[in-house]
Amino acid sequence: MYRPFEIVWAKAVWLQCSDERPWLLVDVREHGEEYGAFPISTKYYRSGGPFYIIEDTHADFPATGLKSRSYLFYESIIEIGDDEIRRSGSPMGRLNGALLVAVKEASGL
Repeated sequence: MYRPFEIVWAKAVWLQCSDERPWLLVDVREHGEEYGAFPISTKYYRSGGPFYIIEDTHADFPATGLKSRSYLFYESIIEIGDDEIRRSGSPMGRLNGALLVAVKEASGL
């Protein structure tokens, strides 16, 4: 079971597209069978709604497991199932420290 603020690789629908991408888990539901999450992308999508830029120069960036500067889109929490998460067993990374505080503040969590 994953925990809030871990980043996982998942194939879930966002903006009518089901590409595999990183997702930030923000809520654990149904005993770890479902999660509330925000999509993450290296591309900016105007229709993606409000976003926070996760800078690759941020001191807490290495813990995310992301490869480069990314956009976290937080317009709404999207439900993803445990079966949509790829590379199960361990997250690719997580938010922590000042980066976690900044994302919580920006997204209203």
